[in-house]
Amino acid sequence: MYRGVVPRRLLPYHAPPRPTGSSTVKRISLAFAVATLSACATHSDKHGVVSGSADLAAFYEVPSNAVFIATLEDVSQTDVAAQELGRARLEPAGQPPFRFEIDYDKGLIDPRHRYAVRARVSSDERLLLTSDAAYPVLTQGAGEKVSILLKQP
Repeated sequence: MYRGVVPRRLLPYHAPPRPTGSSTVKRISLAFAVATLSACATHSDKHGVVSGSADLAAFYEVPSNAVFIATLEDVSQTDVAAQELGRARLEPAGQPPFRFEIDYDKGLIDPRHRYAVRARVSSDERLLLTSDAAYPVLTQGAGEKVSILLKQP
């Protein structure tokens, strides 16, 4: 008979548990989130946003089917039509003030040029309200926010 330390019974080797499906899903979700965030960071480097609001100079009942459109334009050259760089559309327009954001490509902006936002409200392809002035943005001391006054044409 053996006296002393009793040898332990050897257990068979078991590999560590493999990741379950939920871990794999978590890893894929994390990878997707990182890719999305890096894409957003790249997006913000190349694209900008001009935001603002447009209000009425005088009371006007805006029809329920009206459409509001604001455009960002390069107005540097007086002898040619303004080049449109971005557009915001609210359909239906709702009631004023009309709040909008215009996405644009920062690569198209030249600091020596002049840029402006114009706005209009139409219904059934008939112009109801328009901005009678160009509202400067982006260059020559103007920022990325604008307040527009709409008048009847």
